Amino acid sequence: MQFIFNLFRLIRDFPLNDFSVYMDGVKHTLTDNPYTLKFFDYYNYPPAATLFFYPFTLSPIDTAETIFTIISLSSLFLSLFLLYKITHSKFSPYWLVPITYLLFRFAPTRLTLTLGQINLVVLLLILLAFYWRKSWLGGISLGLAFILKFTPAFLLLFFILKKQWRVIIGFLYTVILLHFLAILVFGWDLTFYYYTQVLPRLLSQTGFYTMQRTYMNQSLTAFLGRLGIFDTYHAIVKLILVLPLVWFTARKKLDFATYSLFLIIMTVFIPTFAWQHHYVFLIPAIFILSLRHWALGISAYVLLTFTIGPSFPGYPNPLIHSHLFLSSLLVLFLGSRYYPNHKSIRGVP
Repeated sequence: MQFIFNLFRLIRDFPLNDFSVYMDGVKHTLTDNPYTLKFFDYYNYPPAATLFFYPFTLSPIDTAETIFTIISLSSLFLSLFLLYKITHSKFSPYWLVPITYLLFRFAPTRLTLTLGQINLVVLLLILLAFYWRKSWLGGISLGLAFILKFTPAFLLLFFILKKQWRVIIGFLYTVILLHFLAILVFGWDLTFYYYTQVLPRLLSQTGFYTMQRTYMNQSLTAFLGRLGIFDTYHAIVKLILVLPLVWFTARKKLDFATYSLFLIIMTVFIPTFAWQHHYVFLIPAIFILSLRHWALGISAYVLLTFTIGPSFPGYPNPLIHSHLFLSSLLVLFLGSRYYPNHKSIRGVP
């Protein structure tokens, strides 16, 4: 409770920097082109995502920040509840109280909340996609997650392999409908500009300046950049590393434990940028490891919490600068090697 109190006091005294980018982006979407401007940072979300952020601009900024934070906290609670339900966990529900506390203290969670990031909402939608995997609702959830963060599109591979076509069709309908609504509200030109100018620029940022400019980027791309591998060579090496990893993971039994491994690949290996707050998407993998043995879960938690804070901007060692990425590799290995014994997890249809 102390953390929640401090969080709302922080909202009162300081702006949520990333949330302020959402608000500025929406306001300029209504009047001009937000993609040609820089606020606290660049607004890199498609017009379809602006539909989600727009209602927050109708309130004073302090009120909007409070509402958004409550939504994020609720998403975290619901995500934990879904993890408990999906895995058919045998431990007492009372254990959810200390687990909730640990998740509040989890460094990526704290960073997500204090910046005003959308990650916890996306995490909830991703878990709902699995929970509703036999209905259209799963596709709608995954489609909404994709609109807010493009990386969940990688999870389509999981549902394709499982031949759960309702999820795929629901995803496509949701994405098409939201883009159509965005075109009606904001105009065709803005959507066209985003997909022909903004998105290609984001995907092509694999040069020296982009890949080495910040310690906060803990992706495979950033790790390769710290090793001096850029541009075309980077693309080749990344394919050599990622394709076998995806193939190996996809060969496992397609249950929730494997789904959690897909989340690690989605977060760390696929995108150009994996900011430290994105590591909230590894929470399901930590939860699964805890079901195998509490020591595995605690080890993963400690690796991803107590290695995220210290920064060594003046230290040239790429291993130190990429310590969180390397920790995620270990979590991926542990998740691949130590599956839970629960048949309800491993055999979930």
